[in-house]
Amino acid sequence: MLKHVRSGFEQIQFALHQLEKHKQRLFTITTTPSFASEWIIPHLPELQQRFPNIMFRVHASYDLVNMASGLYDLAIRYGSGGYQHVNAEFLATDEYVAVGYASLDIESMDWSSVPLIHFTWGDEYCPNRVNWQKWFEKQGLHIHAGQPQVFYTQESHAIQAVLSGQGVALLSRIAIANDLKHGRMKIVSEHIETAWNYYLLTLPNADFVVEEVKRWCREKFSQDYLD
Repeated sequence: MLKHVRSGFEQIQFALHQLEKHKQRLFTITTTPSFASEWIIPHLPELQQRFPNIMFRVHASYDLVNMASGLYDLAIRYGSGGYQHVNAEFLATDEYVAVGYASLDIESMDWSSVPLIHFTWGDEYCPNRVNWQKWFEKQGLHIHAGQPQVFYTQESHAIQAVLSGQGVALLSRIAIANDLKHGRMKIVSEHIETAWNYYLLTLPNADFVVEEVKRWCREKFSQDYLD
């Protein structure tokens, strides 16, 4: 254990040395794991090109973070709002959509036997979050005994399960926007559920660099999801 702690500490020291050597700034973005994997990481090369003197660090967690700690420059959070002691800027409202893999034949799909893919994150934070049980009830349907089901704790794992053809899932439209755009997934039901919002969170005294990165996020996000 001590060996791993020492290794992690040495990596941080090396990064700080590189920052000082090249006069770069370390900029930490904290966001949810699914948003990090589906949006931040694919756009990171462009972000690095836009800000060549910044070394970016991506922190992925569902937990609330203390922006006043100085460890984070920008937080992209998913929730109902009401954030305290930060500047919170609304980014977009999300939706849950029922999706399947690209080659799924919707016309012949049987809701009583199609494999259901669940992800359980959010239940402890949002008891009213839409899941398959509630979704079926709203359609006047029910999950049948013996119907294939699998549960994941991370939405990103549920996304990969859909892409590999394992069944259908209720997923964030924002998280899967690129998969829908490029035809890797398809929406299998017209019933859509409104979800929480995404917010950009910064300290009230955020500097010019933070504001510029935030502006880039707004513009890029608008191009990807709101056009």
